[in-house]
Amino acid sequence: MSALIQENYRGYALAVRLSKGSFCFEWCDTQGNHFSDWRHYASPQKAILAGRRYVNRTIAEMAVLDFLDDMLDGQVISAEEYFSLWDSLL
Repeated sequence: MSALIQENYRGYALAVRLSKGSFCFEWCDTQGNHFSDWRHYASPQKAILAGRRYVNRTIAEMAVLDFLDDMLDGQVISAEEYFSLWDSLL
């Protein structure tokens, strides 16, 4: 199963897909030109670190946390998974 979700942040987008049961993160511009390789950002922490190149750290954190919040609201991930991922960002 593959999904692509993009949230715009100051002209950049955080794209997320589901691959083999794991989320993969990638930064791209609003035209969909990708700046990174999916494999490099297989964790929220790496997505935030990569995002600092395009947006500041606060916005990168917000993008990832917004995505995780959406996944929790849609019950795609459990509360336990959510808090585990969130704690790993601290």
